[in-house]
Amino acid sequence: MVYCADDAGATRLGTSDVACSTISYGESENADLRIDQIDLKASSSSARVMWRGRAVGHLELLVPGHHNLLNAAACIAMGLSLDMPIHQLLEGLHSFRGAGRRFELKATEHGIRIIDDYGHHPTEITVTLNAARRYAGEGRVLVIFQPHRYSRTQAFMDDFAMSLDLADDVTLLEIYAASEKPIHGISSSLIAEKMSKGHFIPNFVAASERVIELAKPGDVIITLGAGDVNSLAPIIAEGLQRRFA
Repeated sequence: MVYCADDAGATRLGTSDVACSTISYGESENADLRIDQIDLKASSSSARVMWRGRAVGHLELLVPGHHNLLNAAACIAMGLSLDMPIHQLLEGLHSFRGAGRRFELKATEHGIRIIDDYGHHPTEITVTLNAARRYAGEGRVLVIFQPHRYSRTQAFMDDFAMSLDLADDVTLLEIYAASEKPIHGISSSLIAEKMSKGHFIPNFVAASERVIELAKPGDVIITLGAGDVNSLAPIIAEGLQRRFA
């Protein structure tokens, strides 16, 4: 089992009496595979790799975000435990260009970048928006968010509001049910009410038009959520083409 030594819950599990071998990774000094000297850039990230107290290489990723460095560290830990050569692991990870719907660049129109991301939990959203802030540079981060499931929205209402307020502006669509029945009184509008930068616009067309008119060159627009919000990315791109034609 490969677990993150930086996470208290994962560490409790990894150090418990489990019927398998365990390997830890992370920034913790106690991790078997440790990363340090971390450098986070707008569209890339890098770190030194330590394996059981010894420096074994330098990790360079062509995708942004601290979370991607940790994911890569987990891969390296697994690979080294299987006696794979470190240079092959580092080369393979350097060739990684990202996964679909994970901070995926869908289009660039007149200096405005449109990103799609599957993040639908407050922790994921925080990670995504922190990466987006570096990616945007001096530009703004504009989000269209579609909550996923009524039960999740109800359970994490305050956390959603806090994480989404990391953006410069957030347009909230109505909740994507994902086979759940509606819960009386639970709506995306409740998240917007708890935010300083939230705007509840349940209509897809109206939400797209709002962001199209709001965006300026240098901004980053993110369609965020696990439902069908990703369908708005090409619509926004076409709208920006018309606006700046």
